[in-house]
Amino acid sequence: MASLADVERLVAQWSAQVDPATLTGQQAAEVTARLAPVIRQLSAVQASVGARVEQCHSHDKRFCSTVDWMARLNGSSFGEAKRVVDTARALKQFPQTAEAFRAGDLSGAQAAAIAAAAAIDPSAEADLVERAVTTRDLVETRERADKVKAAARHGEDPAVRRGRLRARRRWAEFNDDEMVAVAGRFSPEDFAMVRPVIDAFNDAAFEQARHDGRRDSTEAYRSDGVLAALAAAGEAIGITLDRTTETARPAEPTQTAPPDADAESDATAATVPTTTEAAADEPSELDRLLQVRPGRVKWTVTILVDAIALKRGYATASETCEIPGVGPVDARWVSRILPDAMVDVLVHDLKDIRSYATITRKRKKALDRALKARDRRCVVPGCRRRIRLEADHRHDFAKLGPTSGANMQMLCPKHHDEKTHRGARIVRTDAEWHWYPPRPKPGEPAPSPGSIPWKASIGEHLNPFDLTDLPDDIDPDPEQMPDDQLPFG
Repeated sequence: MASLADVERLVAQWSAQVDPATLTGQQAAEVTARLAPVIRQLSAVQASVGARVEQCHSHDKRFCSTVDWMARLNGSSFGEAKRVVDTARALKQFPQTAEAFRAGDLSGAQAAAIAAAAAIDPSAEADLVERAVTTRDLVETRERADKVKAAARHGEDPAVRRGRLRARRRWAEFNDDEMVAVAGRFSPEDFAMVRPVIDAFNDAAFEQARHDGRRDSTEAYRSDGVLAALAAAGEAIGITLDRTTETARPAEPTQTAPPDADAESDATAATVPTTTEAAADEPSELDRLLQVRPGRVKWTVTILVDAIALKRGYATASETCEIPGVGPVDARWVSRILPDAMVDVLVHDLKDIRSYATITRKRKKALDRALKARDRRCVVPGCRRRIRLEADHRHDFAKLGPTSGANMQMLCPKHHDEKTHRGARIVRTDAEWHWYPPRPKPGEPAPSPGSIPWKASIGEHLNPFDLTDLPDDIDPDPEQMPDDQLPFG
């Protein structure tokens, strides 16, 4: 058996020999993919050995704890190191998860999510591990783990549940790459009440950027939206921006000058600009954000819930009672707020969504909600994009494709653009979705033989909220299609 010294030597030699510039794009992709399980395996070994160090209290005593010591060794945060050690300790009770973790089939974050759910419902461990290994999707693993935990705690008193969640609420501010970063944790029901405000300011920031000719990432617009909402809240309680120092100060009413104004002018001249000087200053970033105002805020909370769960009073792990993008919520809480006009509840009770089809591009509200419930992520095989999805007609509206659940799907902006303007196609066979990407641009490498089309089983992207209004008809076999309609591949 190779010693750790042998492993260190081999890794050092191989790393020194690798020159990314000498690799083709395909070779670089292969190396990246093959390194992923190796890194996961090494991380799993370090986590389990680190847990042993904690058990024996054998860490470097210059550090307060094993977690402090590991954080310094790995150059990571204290919280990240703590999650690694806590996960390794918890996995001693869950051999199936531990085995998949050590084999490199699960990441540390996936293993932590599964262990937390299995601690509450051990019977769910095998299914969670199997799905996590299959999808490799951390977000999906966490969502399923949260459902398992919510289902296992269905008998919990609402007051106890709320107290348990509120005890875990957090807000942290820290420096990160010359920026101020924040991390928050809120109960789903609490955050759902303020998310529409953030969404409204986010959309206003997006529209303003488009108007100004600026294009940023979705995350950047989200940041602008949060700052604009906080600045607006400050103005609402009398806090305005001091544009000379870019610090917040209480708003003061305009006053006439005191009798001895000349004596005070020297003391204030250094900090208070004249009107001409202030007008000449360039507006700060926060000044610009203060001008971002949404129109009327549609304060609507969308909740997805299975009818049987709503009637029963709780959801099982295979059912849904959640706020999209926020997380599982208590079915009894949903029942209490149902009469509220600001709540939009989509109840799944085998409703035929095709009854909402229209002959115009405009989608009825029920259809729009159903599409977002069904297609939580881009439906292109392999794509995991979940934010700013766009509704697309599978068969073009211009070619009489109906605006119906059966003929519509959610695509990320990139794949929507490729399908609409660059000739990409999504095709359904009897059992699979096939995605034919656009032809490569000049200078781009051609895909490897056999990699086109991208394939996924029918329903792979769906979730247990099973609004599977899939089309009855099957697309033509690409091999039988005319040349002028044949997709790339």
